[in-house]
Amino acid sequence: MCGLIFVFFSFHGGIFPFHLVSVIFYTHLMVCNLSRIRRLSASVAVILVALAVAMPAGVYAQARRPATAPVPPPQKKSEPEILFERAEKAYIAKSYKAAAEDFDKVLTTYGNVLPSKACAMLELRIAACAQAQKDWATAEKYILLFLKRPNGTEDLLDKDNNYRGIAQVTLADVYAKQQKWDLAINLLAAIIRPTNISLRLQDRARAAIALTRIYEEKNKEATAGVIKKTALDSIEILRIFTAQRQYNIPEIKDAANRIVELYIKAGDTKAAQMLQDEISARVTKSPLDEVTANFQRIEIAHSLWEQAESLPREEKEVRNPAYRMALTTFQECLRRNALAALVDEAIKAQNALVDEAKRTLPEKPTDEQKDAVAKLEAKRDALQKAIDDFSKSKDYDAYLSYRIGLCLIELERHWEAYIALRDVLVNHPGFSRASAAYYYYIRTLR
Repeated sequence: MCGLIFVFFSFHGGIFPFHLVSVIFYTHLMVCNLSRIRRLSASVAVILVALAVAMPAGVYAQARRPATAPVPPPQKKSEPEILFERAEKAYIAKSYKAAAEDFDKVLTTYGNVLPSKACAMLELRIAACAQAQKDWATAEKYILLFLKRPNGTEDLLDKDNNYRGIAQVTLADVYAKQQKWDLAINLLAAIIRPTNISLRLQDRARAAIALTRIYEEKNKEATAGVIKKTALDSIEILRIFTAQRQYNIPEIKDAANRIVELYIKAGDTKAAQMLQDEISARVTKSPLDEVTANFQRIEIAHSLWEQAESLPREEKEVRNPAYRMALTTFQECLRRNALAALVDEAIKAQNALVDEAKRTLPEKPTDEQKDAVAKLEAKRDALQKAIDDFSKSKDYDAYLSYRIGLCLIELERHWEAYIALRDVLVNHPGFSRASAAYYYYIRTLR
């Protein structure tokens, strides 16, 4: 159940005041985890059939009439059916408060006649509604109720996934939102234990990623030394899942991309670059992967720049290699036009996947087929949002030229620096650091 999440890279020191968008596959720990339960599909029919138990006996008598008997008029829907379908429609329309009230009425009133897997689904629905409203206490309550069911949703939603793993990871996120750090950490640590074979590899990898993010959030105000140690410890947690380099599994690739981020935070840009290159070499590159790699490359370049800046100016034999590495990495980053073309390809490819999936759906699709289409649509919509956000930013090319110019000045390649900084001033006069670019531009003329 891999979702699409957006990681926004914010560059330090006010150099890059807008957010760059990197589209990275990562499992939502919020509403998305629990919201992909089938809508009005065959699995919902299971619940409606179960609700029919509450119907008057006369209905069943009519259903048993011989074929030659007159066909009775269509029966009106029962109260529980009406409630459930109304709740589903409200949920899809994102009217979460109304949806939760109706789901809860169905669960409270008819839970005693529903199969356990149907009750489990309703509990997840209510929890998802609570998450959407940031009602963490209610979300916690219903996820805990769900986890009391040892078989979860059984085969109701997915024959290979009973949602217990996803629910546990989501519960940890709900704990974290309430700053119940120990509960969150202990739960995730239990999930990722190698001996915990009751959960799928994908869910355990998600839990490992979530655990590293909770450690990061918990220690974000700590000293630089503690932050670096946290990043290195988190890398060790994730390496358990990336050791076999199964980057064809989305969650494992997510874990590897997370390690790239953590290497950057720990200041080990060489390792970050090597791992990024390895991921790129082992997976079939899509336009989406290229976009993700590009923004990771910018983060690596920026980290290299900061490392060079932190070194004593008199130690040129150490500073210059760092500047050269930063320069090379900045120069490898795609410019806006090339990036926009890739993004267009990504959108077209995703639309083609959605269209093909819909075209090949049988007249009566299975739950798995419907879910596959829903996942593709979610990725497409999320990607479109990222593109819209990125299109609003105006400093992207200017930032790259600015950084390239500064690296070249430090390497005493003034003519090339002049060209780079002139590009900023001529083509991007609205750049947020235009005054600084002008200062360095004048320096190149001396």
